[in-house]
This record gives sequence, C-alpha cells and structure tokens, in this order.
Amino acid sequence: MLKRHPARLRPLALSLLLAVGALPAAVQTQAAPLLSIAYVSGAIAPNNVTASQLQSQVDAAYSAWKSRYVRTDPKDANRQYIWFGSSSGIQVTSEGQGFGMVAVTQMAGRDSGARTTFDKLYRYYRAHPSVNSPAMMAWAQKLSGGALVDTEGSDSATDGDLDAAYALLLADRLWARPAASITSPRRRRPSTR
Repeated sequence: MLKRHPARLRPLALSLLLAVGALPAAVQTQAAPLLSIAYVSGAIAPNNVTASQLQSQVDAAYSAWKSRYVRTDPKDANRQYIWFGSSSGIQVTSEGQGFGMVAVTQMAGRDSGARTTFDKLYRYYRAHPSVNSPAMMAWAQKLSGGALVDTEGSDSATDGDLDAAYALLLADRLWARPAASITSPRRRRPSTR
C-alpha cells in the first residue's frame, strides 16, 4: 500500500517505523507519555526538533491519517475500514486494514478513542472472511449497490493478515482482553458419540 500512496502515507509510516523498536514497552501502559514513540538503543534520533515537537508532529500526522482514511462502513456503523481509494474502484484492502489496526494500537496512549476504533476496524475485518480461512480477511472490497463487497475473489493477502494478527496481539496487551462484542463465538467441542 505504501508503494501506491507514498506521499499520503509517508508521515504516518515514518512515525510508526520509528516506534516499532520499543513497541512492547510503549504498549504496556495507556497513559499518554510525553513521547509515544521510543527509539531502539543505538538508533539515530532526530536532533533538529525537541521530543515535544516530534510528538506534536506524530500526533498531527496520526490525526490527519484518521480523518482521511478511517471510514465507516455504509451498511454498518459499528464497522470501520481503512479507505484505499484507488482509481480501480477498490475501496478497501486487507493490507490497509491490518496496517490501520497496528497504527491505532501504536497510538492508543495518545488517542482516547483507540479501542473503539480498533474494535470497529476488527469488526470490518471479520465481516469479510477469506475463502482460505474465516480468520483471515478477503483481499479487497469495492462499493457496489451501496455496500462494500469482496472483489477480485475472496482470497487473502498474507501481509494484511500478518499485520492484523500483530495488531490483535498488541490489542490484547493493551486492553487485556478483547471487547465482548467482537470476540469469536465459542466453538463447540466435537461430539464424543
């Protein structure tokens, strides 16, 4: 997705890449630290801005990204998706959805609505299962008849599913348990008859 929209995603991608090194420490608390990103020991950090200025830039990039790309499903206000907006008519891809879920967990300490947004993104993810597994998302959706429908088959994309899986691990660490409204139904044990 970054290749297709480099100028639009560069600020958020840069912010997230800077944060990845110390991510487990960053997600252990929901308190908003001065700087929600931390550098790996030995990393080259910007020396032309203060930590406060850097945090303001990260916050602004995240806010702009959410405003532009996080959209509500036209058929269900309890689901949100990351808008892809390609000229081919594709509105959503699993790569964007997984990336969005990771981004929201990364900014949870700075965004009081992060859990709600994450839950809605995950509901959308689960509403478009892949033919490969209902736990994975179909690769792409487009708008048809006022609804977002799977397009170009219901196959999955590994990178999107890996991002989503990583985001679920981070969400579990952040919020200790998934929200009751998005958990999978309990699987029935096979009969022993």
